[in-house]
Amino acid sequence: MSDTAKRRPLGQILMDGEIITEEQLNEALNYQAEHGGLLGQVVVGLGYATEDQILPALRDQFGLVMVDLGSMDIGADAIEKVGGDVARSYLAMPFHFEGGVLKLALANPLNHAAVDDLKFMLTPKLHICFAPEAAILAAVEKYYGESSGPTAGQEA
Repeated sequence: MSDTAKRRPLGQILMDGEIITEEQLNEALNYQAEHGGLLGQVVVGLGYATEDQILPALRDQFGLVMVDLGSMDIGADAIEKVGGDVARSYLAMPFHFEGGVLKLALANPLNHAAVDDLKFMLTPKLHICFAPEAAILAAVEKYYGESSGPTAGQEA
C-alpha cells in the first residue's frame, strides 16, 4: 500500500479531533471547489479553526517535522546559504547548516516543484521541515530585513 493510500484526509483528521464539524467541512470543501486554495487555509479563512489547530493535523497527516522558528537563534552560516528574495519567493527559511546539509523550513513542504527548485538552486543536501507561513515571514523579515527595491548593482 502506498503512502498516499494510507494517508487520512485532512478533513477527516480535523473532524476526528473535534476541531470542525461535518457541516463545516462540507462548507469548506464547497468553498475550496469554487475558489481554490488548500483545505487548511480555507478552514482557517472561514474561521472554523485557527492555524495552531490546523498545523498539528497537517504534521500528523504527512509525517512532517514542524519547527518553531520564533524560538531559534539562526546562525549566519545558514542565512547566507539562501538569498532573501529566494526565501520570500518560496516561503522558505534556512535555520541550520552543518556537514553540508541545509535545514530549511517551508510553509508548504508538499510543493514538490518548489522543493526541486530549491535543491537545484541551493544544494542537493536539503533537509525540509515545516513551519507556519506567518513564522517564516517573521523570520525572513528579522534575518533578511524588509523586501527591498532594486537589488545590488541595479539602479532605481
